[in-house]
Amino acid sequence: MKRNDLKLLVGEANLDKIFLKLREILSDEPALFNELMMISANYKTLRKSVTTSTADNKEVDRALNKVRTSLLNLIDHLSESQLSDRAKPEISNGNDELIGTKGTKNSEGLDAQSFFYTLDDNVSASFPNLIDGASSVKILARTGVNLLSQYHRNFLELGNSGCDIRLLIISPESDATKYVYGDNSEMFYGNAKKTDYYVKKLQDKLGTAFQVRSIKHAPTMGIMIIEKSQKENCFIVCQFYFSHSLIGRDRPLFRVNYGDKWYRPFFNEFNELWKSGDKWSLKSVDNEK
Repeated sequence: MKRNDLKLLVGEANLDKIFLKLREILSDEPALFNELMMISANYKTLRKSVTTSTADNKEVDRALNKVRTSLLNLIDHLSESQLSDRAKPEISNGNDELIGTKGTKNSEGLDAQSFFYTLDDNVSASFPNLIDGASSVKILARTGVNLLSQYHRNFLELGNSGCDIRLLIISPESDATKYVYGDNSEMFYGNAKKTDYYVKKLQDKLGTAFQVRSIKHAPTMGIMIIEKSQKENCFIVCQFYFSHSLIGRDRPLFRVNYGDKWYRPFFNEFNELWKSGDKWSLKSVDNEK
């Protein structure tokens, strides 16, 4: 495997793959392998810290950059024989890139572990990190209550910086509200009222910079489109919705970067739904139950 290919993996959002490849390469090199294990331990500690309410985004970024620097230094110490003697993992040409981790293929197709991740797996997947420097943020969700309640301040900062924010959620008048959270229709109305509260606060402060529309059917997944000034830095994060098995932070996500052949279909899906959506009716939530 080429040294530069390894370094490219260090720049990916999810570092699990580079740790796996380096463990394969260094399995017969005790000194370097131990160094790798120390870096891996620091990364695991960092991932755990992100799940706590006390985690500071700037500190997380600095710690993550330190992990990446350590990995790059380790790669620079690899000899050519160490790079060539091991099996070469398949590296895509970028056209099939997902979530910042290029998938590997087995005899039966694409290995899902190589591109799905959860919020707890990926220290770069937190909302503040994703929206950093965004010029446009478009979100398709069921109610968006978690994002609005946890990151109200971040939405305010985004809107005040000139970012165009669009939120597309389920209409409280839709029959889909009865089933969107399994059989728990009360959960939808409880979440919708909280959403309504934050929508009012944000629109009062941001005006047209924060727009909300509603759709009559339940989305099959959440979609978040992050656009930045440089096209190559644009990407889409998608999260699957489950009714029973995975209903929290462990729901699988994947990322599609600009230039990937699947970027445009997801981008167009949101825009078409937005065009056909209705204005979010704040009163309809107040009048429910």
